[in-house]
Parts: sequence; C-alpha cells; structure tokens
Amino acid sequence: MKKEVVIYFVLLLFSALLIHSDLLTKPAVRLEMMSDRSNYYHPFVFGFILYLVVGIFRLIVVGIKKLIKR
Repeated sequence: MKKEVVIYFVLLLFSALLIHSDLLTKPAVRLEMMSDRSNYYHPFVFGFILYLVVGIFRLIVVGIKKLIKR
C-alpha cells in the first residue's frame, strides 16, 4: 500500500511540474491562481487518472512477463 501511495504522489508531482513549470519559480502565484479559481481538486483527479493509466500498463507488463515465463 505504501508503494502505491508513493507512486501516486510521484506521478502527481511529476505531472504538475511538467504541466505547470512555473511551480518551480513562482509557486505562490500558481497557488494563488488555483485559490482564485477554486479548483483545488483537479490535480488529484488528473493524478488519479494518470495513476490508473500507469496501473493498467503495469498490469499488462506483469501479464506479459507471466506469459513469457511459461
């Protein structure tokens, strides 16, 4: 369970920095914009969608590895 939580937050942080590069230079401005628009949950929703996509990909890779070992 800990591993999955770490994977989720790494994906969340990576995608946030990839999409909003100004988080590294002006994080207060970005957080103020998020506060003004009242969209607090969108990073977690998009992070969860990305986590599901990565999870499906991981399941496919594990399934292929099991098929190859037979």
